[in-house]
Amino acid sequence: MHKIGFDPVVYIKNQSEKIFERVSRFEKLYLEFGGKLCYDLHAARVLPGYTPTTKVDLLKELGDIEILYCVSARDIEKGRVRRDFGLTYDNQTLKDTRNAVAGKAERPWNPASCRYHRHKKKGDFQSG
Repeated sequence: MHKIGFDPVVYIKNQSEKIFERVSRFEKLYLEFGGKLCYDLHAARVLPGYTPTTKVDLLKELGDIEILYCVSARDIEKGRVRRDFGLTYDNQTLKDTRNAVAGKAERPWNPASCRYHRHKKKGDFQSG
């Protein structure tokens, strides 16, 4: 039997406790998640016991929150493809937000809070 290197239940419990502790000290708290927010298959591959939805499960634990979903404008311009699903970053982002709006996704998102920004130097694209 192999050992589990990551326990998502313990992680979510510990992280949510610390986050709630910080939230109580500030009016707003901004969290940054590295890697893929939804379905992080790479993390699941390299951390035995990690589930691809761990980050989303943590957000669910936090309750009613707003999410600022940022995507690299450079990756969108280059047509970068998310290899695990074969979708370009812009299409994956649209799919994620559509699923959230339709209630199909396991994402505790307020779609109205999703924003996409591009640096002013490179263009004037901004929606949301």
